[in-house]
Amino acid sequence: MDMNEVNNLSTNKVSIMAWNIKGGASILWDKDIKSRMNVIKDTITDRDKDIVILTEFVLYKGIDELFDELNKKYYYFITATTCYNGVLIALKKEKFNINSKEIFNNEKIVINNNIGSIYAPDFLEIYLRDYNLYIIGTRVKVKIKPQNDEDKKNQINVLKNHIDNKLSEDAKCKFVIGGDWNMAYNYLKKYLNNDSRFIINGNNTDKSIYSFKFPNNKILLDHFITINFADTLDFYCDGWKFNKDNKKCTDHDIVYLDIIV
Repeated sequence: MDMNEVNNLSTNKVSIMAWNIKGGASILWDKDIKSRMNVIKDTITDRDKDIVILTEFVLYKGIDELFDELNKKYYYFITATTCYNGVLIALKKEKFNINSKEIFNNEKIVINNNIGSIYAPDFLEIYLRDYNLYIIGTRVKVKIKPQNDEDKKNQINVLKNHIDNKLSEDAKCKFVIGGDWNMAYNYLKKYLNNDSRFIINGNNTDKSIYSFKFPNNKILLDHFITINFADTLDFYCDGWKFNKDNKKCTDHDIVYLDIIV
């Protein structure tokens, strides 16, 4: 590989992180707002990824601290509803060479907050025109009474139908869908009807990769799905650095993906 190829690879590489922050720093979940807020801010700053997806994002008193930190490097977008099931997507300004006017006029970015169904998972979609790329942050909701896998299947169907419609309009458009799916790889693959277009990055048969710990089990519940990418560079997680027992922040680990756009 010559230097031009190396430089092009570096320029076209996009790094992404997805993190279920469980209402991060919300008083609904933890009275120790300040310390949890600091962990979220410091973690995003330290990771310095091009795209940040947060699920279970909540608007709450003190959230301006996070917004002020994000605003130094990112444009950020949030769902209209954030009562423990909100989604935030942040795009690095320098990486994507955009400005607020272009966003406001839909010249480079289109924001979609509505998937058109009450049975949809938590959902936020950002379309980047320059790359013909859809970035989707999502979380499959879990019904408490009763906890029903059919509900999860229905949510996946709604999301899949939305993506199928986009692909029917433009078969070459690309997708990165990241977040908390609340299910293991095998279930997600089954609910996607084993559709080969949907590449799930991360297979929980590799027990060294997990994002959630049950009392007697470690499992990967957080996934990235890519569509129309020839290759992805890397998928990984921290290995459970964010342990709820020591109040670091959340009960989910961060998952990461590097892509070439």
